[in-house]
Amino acid sequence: MPGFPRDLIYNFLKFASEVRDFERNGTIRFAYEKDQIQAETRMEVDPQFFLDQPTPSMDFPYKTCASRRQKKLVSESYLRARAALAPYYATFGLSKKQALRAAKAALFAAAYQADCTEN
Repeated sequence: MPGFPRDLIYNFLKFASEVRDFERNGTIRFAYEKDQIQAETRMEVDPQFFLDQPTPSMDFPYKTCASRRQKKLVSESYLRARAALAPYYATFGLSKKQALRAAKAALFAAAYQADCTEN
């Protein structure tokens, strides 16, 4: 859709995948890919969905389970993606506060285990 910050989001997801790079040769890869595609599709067309999700407690994904280098790359790319995604969400009629919250939840949802859980 016009205005969707795809490149910034994919850049963030590229760095995020380096943090939680798990073996994707087994059948788990299909579940991961399904979840990823679903989150990315919703991210583009349904910001309201993310308002109905719990707000992540961390400032940025992988805050407690990444190396210093990874934290820097992830946090910087996350902040750029969120800054571009929130105004896009405002075009769907969300307030600025709602748009920022939805953008945060959407980016966390698209990154595998962004809250540093093991399951």
